[in-house]
Amino acid sequence: MIGLTNMYFNYKKKINDIDAMLMAAGKGKRMRHFTKFMAKPLIKINKISILERNIIKVANTGIKKIVINTSYQHLTIKKFIKNFKSRKKLPKIIVTFEKNRLETGGGLKNAIEKFENSNLLVINGDSILKNDFRNCPIKTLYSNYKKKNMDVLLLLSKKKNTFGYHGNGDYSKLSCSSASRLTTKSSQVSQKYIFTGWQIINKRILNNFAEKTFSLKKVYDLAERNGRLYGVVHVGDFFHIGDTKSYGIINKLYKL
Repeated sequence: MIGLTNMYFNYKKKINDIDAMLMAAGKGKRMRHFTKFMAKPLIKINKISILERNIIKVANTGIKKIVINTSYQHLTIKKFIKNFKSRKKLPKIIVTFEKNRLETGGGLKNAIEKFENSNLLVINGDSILKNDFRNCPIKTLYSNYKKKNMDVLLLLSKKKNTFGYHGNGDYSKLSCSSASRLTTKSSQVSQKYIFTGWQIINKRILNNFAEKTFSLKKVYDLAERNGRLYGVVHVGDFFHIGDTKSYGIINKLYKL
């Protein structure tokens, strides 16, 4: 049902004008004993960690720089990257450290000087996406992102394609176009989509936030108010490893 081969596809048309950030600073309290001695993104799904899967997905697109923010159990991330780089040809990887965790928005802002490009692919540390060769999620985001109209483009998932998520959805699309403006107001349209934790953000929007510690949700809310929050739907499955229950379910699915 869920194979690993899609991880290693090497896409022909390369992306070289965006940088990537992988969020890895969370403590993962809901994962209990799984994160007692290691950072949450190092949890393995069918013998391969979340972080390794997502680094490979990014590397396959041709992106040349990845920044990984760390805080809790940061040395486990550094050790993994050192060993992984010795085995694989990878983009340039920079690991940042937050002594006091800055949340997602603050973590991105803290790393802002590490990026050469203005458009950033940002990926949550507890998210895995499955896709076939024709529907690379990073290519989907990249091909639909329009800097002129967008500050943020979120990758969304339909509920039927989502595993490890128990809510009613995060956003509704305001049009039927592939990349549509988004709203959190459920009264405007009926179907709500789930945010996968994958997105493209123009780093200029971070200039609106003076605080050091803040969530990216504040960035999305600002973009929504300005009519510059957009979303595009992922063709494939979204796996959210948020707690021990979802981990057990998703790990079994990957073994099928």
